[in-house]
Amino acid sequence: MKTPNTVAILAALSLHYSLSAQAETQLHPVVTASRIAQTADQTLTAVTVITDEDIKKSQNQSVAEILRDRVPGMDFLTTGGTGHQTSVFLRGTNSDHVLFLIDGNIVGSATTGAAAIELIPLEQIDRIEIIRGPRSSLYGSNAIGGVIQVFTKSGTDQQSASVTYGSRSTRAASANLGINSDRTQLNVSANHYKTDGFNVTNDNEDDDDGYTNNSANINFKHSIDSHSNISAQFFRAEGETEFDSNSFDNVSDSIQQNYSLGFDTRFSDEWRSSVNIGQSKDRLETDLYLEDFFNPGVFTFSPTLFETKRDQARWQNEVLFSEIGQATFGVDYFNDKVDSSTDYAETERDNKAIYALIQDKFASGLLQVSARVDDNEAFGSHKTGNVAWSYNITGDLLVNVSYGTAFVAPSFNDLYFVGVFFTGNPDLDPETSSSTELGFTGNHTWGDWDFRTYRTEIENLIVLNNSFTSVENADEAVINGAEFEISGDVAGGWKSNLNVSVIDPVNKSTNTILQGRAKRTLKINIAQIFGGHQVSANVLAQSPRFANASNSIELPGYGILNLMVEKPIDKHWSLQTRLDNVLDKDYTTSIDFFGNTTNNTPISFFVTLNYLN
Repeated sequence: MKTPNTVAILAALSLHYSLSAQAETQLHPVVTASRIAQTADQTLTAVTVITDEDIKKSQNQSVAEILRDRVPGMDFLTTGGTGHQTSVFLRGTNSDHVLFLIDGNIVGSATTGAAAIELIPLEQIDRIEIIRGPRSSLYGSNAIGGVIQVFTKSGTDQQSASVTYGSRSTRAASANLGINSDRTQLNVSANHYKTDGFNVTNDNEDDDDGYTNNSANINFKHSIDSHSNISAQFFRAEGETEFDSNSFDNVSDSIQQNYSLGFDTRFSDEWRSSVNIGQSKDRLETDLYLEDFFNPGVFTFSPTLFETKRDQARWQNEVLFSEIGQATFGVDYFNDKVDSSTDYAETERDNKAIYALIQDKFASGLLQVSARVDDNEAFGSHKTGNVAWSYNITGDLLVNVSYGTAFVAPSFNDLYFVGVFFTGNPDLDPETSSSTELGFTGNHTWGDWDFRTYRTEIENLIVLNNSFTSVENADEAVINGAEFEISGDVAGGWKSNLNVSVIDPVNKSTNTILQGRAKRTLKINIAQIFGGHQVSANVLAQSPRFANASNSIELPGYGILNLMVEKPIDKHWSLQTRLDNVLDKDYTTSIDFFGNTTNNTPISFFVTLNYLN
């Protein structure tokens, strides 16, 4: 892979750390990787936290962009620019091997098994937590590669607004209102985004494929007394995406909606209990032109609808039994309902689960053990577990060892789809995995570093049968990988973060590389303040990837550079500018059904005016 000289220069700069730098080691952020609030080092797993401040400074246009630019082991297969379909590959696993949550609720399509991450606007987000590695023992299905949880804006006593204008008539506006009293918190926010886009598919059409998104979010919390709270949350995003297929203009209308009601109380200083109920909705309605199978060259207009509603309930208890020792246990329930213009043999199924986690000191280290039993209406009972141990070798060096199992339930498309040329297979078993991981973490006065190596074995992969008329459990995959991340002050006062990921994702049944994955990835983020201006740069470099399962089509590697500048105007106003893909590199990560390559964002310029009170 050839990358620009700028990439090599910045990589060298990021690795040249000044040992005399006196920057204080950052405190570990509080996260919920174990379904309870803990500092990141206590979760005994690989966790990345992206804060509201990180989101603002990045000036990224989408959730996919900021995850792509910052998270080790995170890769994406995209079919265009902002708002176009995006598949998430975390540690080399499939897109439906990553569980996605919003404010504790599982979101995504029950028909495909994956979440439409491209529809969640950054402006509605307070923080994002990314857990790398198996987590089915706490969260259930889909968490083979990890978990991505989005927390929407809440609990602020601020008013903020922003307007953005940029390339291809991109315009955006957002507003946020936070009101806090002694016992009540209310946060209301709204966002509008629209772009004319660019031609995303290299086919016979050469038109622009735009995107529009409108969203709103409400978060409410009230303290009944010193021990108990009630809460309510509502989020909704509506997107309209233009795309090409069969040389026709097509449009898809999407909705991501999530709401929940919660109650939590402390029975004692050692025992906290909470109850939450809610629903998530994933809706995709597409105006599509399809070719008549019996009359080639004749196309008919065929609108399609796929909608999932997931009713959810959870009860969780947290008990402290020593200074560090704690136990977490609870019950989860969800019910999926599918409404579609396409026939399904079944349109509803439920899942019940119980889980428990215990964490305490053991053999001069910290030991965490968790287990879960899921009872799914489609395939019966399934058990998963996880054990992790960390040991503080010195005051600055920590070692982590873990083993975990996980699973993915077959989707409604896999099980129940009924079509002319394709039919689901109701006898499918869940995909299962086992993962081992070894990690070392260093915390120093000059910065932090983290190195992890892992192996994930996946069995019963669901693939198309030989006649392409249904699916079956056939393949086995083995993914070996390593991640290295280092953060701190570079000589000259540059704040820097560098991470490198190397994976070897092999389909053992065919001895091929899993499609869509880059085997090597480099990510660099640096920032410095000059005369009141914060100047930042981001570099992403990836090796080639295969576009199909047989590995006959290889897409070249690439390197892109993004530049950002922020200038405070006064204590309330600031001006930001971002230049994406500075060197205007042409690159692609996917092909469409007809074999056409899809384009990614060309050189782009954005200006944002921010207000904060």
